[in-house]
Amino acid sequence: MSRHTLPTVAFLFSTLILSSTSNAAVVGSVFNPDDFAAIQPTLNVGPGDTLLFDTDALTLSINGGPALTGISSESQSTKAELAVFTFGSVDITPGATVTVTTGFWRRGLVLASQSDLSFGASLSLAGSSFDWGSPGIGGPGADHGGSGFPDSSPPGPSAGKGGWGANSMQLPSIAIGAGAPPLKSPSAGSGASYGGSGAFGAGAQAPGPVYGDAALYDLFGGSGGGGGRSNSPSSSGGGGGGGGGALELVAMDTLTVDGTLSADGGNGGRGIVGGGGGASGGGVLLAGNTLNFSGIINATGGDGAAPFGNGWGGGGGGGGRVAFYANSLNDTGTVDVTGGVAGIGVWGSGGAGAAGTYDPTQSFPHAIPEPATLALALLGWMSIGLRTPRRHLRDFKGDHTEDTGA
Repeated sequence: MSRHTLPTVAFLFSTLILSSTSNAAVVGSVFNPDDFAAIQPTLNVGPGDTLLFDTDALTLSINGGPALTGISSESQSTKAELAVFTFGSVDITPGATVTVTTGFWRRGLVLASQSDLSFGASLSLAGSSFDWGSPGIGGPGADHGGSGFPDSSPPGPSAGKGGWGANSMQLPSIAIGAGAPPLKSPSAGSGASYGGSGAFGAGAQAPGPVYGDAALYDLFGGSGGGGGRSNSPSSSGGGGGGGGGALELVAMDTLTVDGTLSADGGNGGRGIVGGGGGASGGGVLLAGNTLNFSGIINATGGDGAAPFGNGWGGGGGGGGRVAFYANSLNDTGTVDVTGGVAGIGVWGSGGAGAAGTYDPTQSFPHAIPEPATLALALLGWMSIGLRTPRRHLRDFKGDHTEDTGA
């Protein structure tokens, strides 16, 4: 933090006090576990146990028992909404079954610990895919693929803040990051973008641009691939894949990850003549004072689909985004943010999606006193009796920039 004269500092913190918002407990998308009430002192899940998160209902159940309740919170910019589940400590060992579901709100998942967090199981927030026209379903925090059925209706609203894949006959206006529909009938859907650019499907429009930034200042999920188009109103092209989800694991002390975290974009679906485009990979953020990473993270783009029989191949989806925040990092794990491969068609093939981003260089935000406490201290008002400072997150190092696709 740069030095200022006392009046400047006083004005700065007065401004912060007067303009405090509901997302004051987060810097970028790094949530401060100490600023959220712990659901319970410990979360211990071992071999044979089941853990079910529902980011729509904001509930968590262990072995089918009574539901525990999390909260909904936003990134600092308020652009990304996530479901936050906070515990005093977390230990999830290999052999545990961890599942995440979502619904209308499509929130991503934040699992937070006020001390240590150890994750050794497998967890998937990957998007899905279906053949014969049905759109793939986006993972929690992501958006769905476009339909391959002849349908002039636009896709639904973008709850994951990426883009819902365009339907097979949608007009050229498409959401940010979303896979594009064909330009003509028959042809294939484009792949979706996020950290890397999606690829053209054979005969398709350009996909939406990349979005977000390498540091995951806003923890978005991936976007849906575009739907393909058939050569007959009575048949369907392939549906686009569903985007990879959004996940954050954060610990105030030591975060250890030796399991597998998947936020892959769904593959395009196969259909008559026109294959669907692959979805983009999602976003995964790990944050802790000390981060020990020896596991696997996949946030790959989905593959473009080949059609059934002769036809046009869909474009591959772009890779997602992965970011680490730590003051001490031990990184021996594997991170894959490659783009999806091209769908191959006899009459034309799509392109391969571009790789996403992997940024392990961010410093874990340090704990500082509350702005009000620090402002009073700087002004020399110590004699009035200050409350005990709580830990808050300070700002990122360096400037924040966004990829706009320009």
